[in-house]
Amino acid sequence: MKFSLLFLFFFPILVFSQSKKQKKLLAAQQKENQQLINNIKGHIERMQNYQSDPLLANDSVIAYLENQFKEVGILPGDSDGFVQNIIIDEGKEIDSSTFLKVNGKELQLNEDYFPFPFSLNKAINGMPAMALREKNQPWFIEINTLSNPKNKPDNNIWDNIEKEATRAAGKGATALFVFNSTAETSFHFNAKDSNPIAPIPVVYITYQGLKKYFPDQADIVEIEMNVLLKPKRYEAKNIIGIIDNGAANTILVKSFLPNALDRNINDTLTNNFCEPAVMIELAKLLKAPKFKNNNFLFSINGAKENYSLTQPINYTLLLSNLRFSTNATALYLFGFETTPTWKELLPTIDQGKLQVNFDSIGSQLNSIIPKCVDANPYLIFSTNEYSLTNQNFEPDVDAIKYILRIIEKTESAGHLVYNKKLPEAEVTKRDTLLHTTPNSSIEKNTITPKKQTVSFGIVIDKTYTGQGLKIKSLIPKRLGIKLGLHDGDIITSLGEYPISNYKSYFEALSKFNPGDNTILGMIRNNEAKEINVTF
Repeated sequence: MKFSLLFLFFFPILVFSQSKKQKKLLAAQQKENQQLINNIKGHIERMQNYQSDPLLANDSVIAYLENQFKEVGILPGDSDGFVQNIIIDEGKEIDSSTFLKVNGKELQLNEDYFPFPFSLNKAINGMPAMALREKNQPWFIEINTLSNPKNKPDNNIWDNIEKEATRAAGKGATALFVFNSTAETSFHFNAKDSNPIAPIPVVYITYQGLKKYFPDQADIVEIEMNVLLKPKRYEAKNIIGIIDNGAANTILVKSFLPNALDRNINDTLTNNFCEPAVMIELAKLLKAPKFKNNNFLFSINGAKENYSLTQPINYTLLLSNLRFSTNATALYLFGFETTPTWKELLPTIDQGKLQVNFDSIGSQLNSIIPKCVDANPYLIFSTNEYSLTNQNFEPDVDAIKYILRIIEKTESAGHLVYNKKLPEAEVTKRDTLLHTTPNSSIEKNTITPKKQTVSFGIVIDKTYTGQGLKIKSLIPKRLGIKLGLHDGDIITSLGEYPISNYKSYFEALSKFNPGDNTILGMIRNNEAKEINVTF
């Protein structure tokens, strides 16, 4: 009885004491989170103030990041210091002096024509008729005459065009114009083409250009043209640093400076330096004693690695895009199939307030897959948010803590096994999309696999912020090429499903199976189009 009375007396005091302690812990956590947010914002603002040219990070930005590495206690990752000066070779580009005039009217480059990357650099004049092949005049050839009997582009169409150019030059042609009079093709200027230079200029006339400037193949036209292709190279810098704990395993953490992936962007809203800012704050937390079981290598820009390490990279964490809009908590993880460990561990890790979607390798992200001395498993962290307008930094804090939990979980896993040969199907489809409910505990997480068995084989332009899904480029021999899709096309619907972004695009694809028929809605050159599709 006395015990009961004492319990009733002290119970409210204990509850009050625990509640007070929990409030203190919560307040401390909130203060820590706010400090992280303030730090991330501060890094971004300082680097934006240094950024005079949106296309390339200037020396002040590099110096700021170098100093931040030093303050964190990160050591230089290279014998020459933190900074690596490198030359990036992007193949070829079309010089501004290139032009094509027909009957005195100048055609629009890329819209009406473009030179093939194996074209000879030369200025030519002539008065040919498309239907004739005369010496000392340009020649024309229908693309379908270089295709197989089934009227499908030959696998070696580029080689066939170059062979035709060599044959035409041998018979006195001064240039070769390639065209398709029945429909537009998916041809585009391939900067990385490695075919040998042809003996004459070789130019593609688009379907639009053909109808506009060559309406009658029997007519004689006056042609004036200059082709000049030049190497496309630019200087870049890597900032490389390491936390060397003398451990057996090293984890590589990578991020990019603005436009390291696409230097054609000139949108200052996009250039918010969020990923390197998050990396700096992540590095501070990785200095804690509980992370001493790993070394951590940090690479900003990461265009070319030249790491002098005795230990192999265990795995890579790539901060591709960590920009969240207001109330957005969706985070996508690519590379889920690169090691069996991710399938075992990731579904068991508390995600906090984030909504995490796990994906397979994701062919649309091939351009940013980490390139290390030795291949290793990786995770690419990305969102589909790109604008700085109304940016929400709270999910960045959640993402940092989620990454820390991943690192903690892998400590007992040792060196991760790399899945070197992913099945072909895994490269072209998102076969294991796992969705987990935000704010749920580990035990309550619901994992719903969504199968995707069809694909167009397109590379998504992740810099596009408008409605729909913009195509950056197309993968050879895939459905998109066969349908005649173009770089720059904007997909707006697939059957009855509207497409607003790449998440809704993949969700729509998951509704179809091989053999299904549907209609692809799209916008090309501000004109709405529909294409019949059979998967």
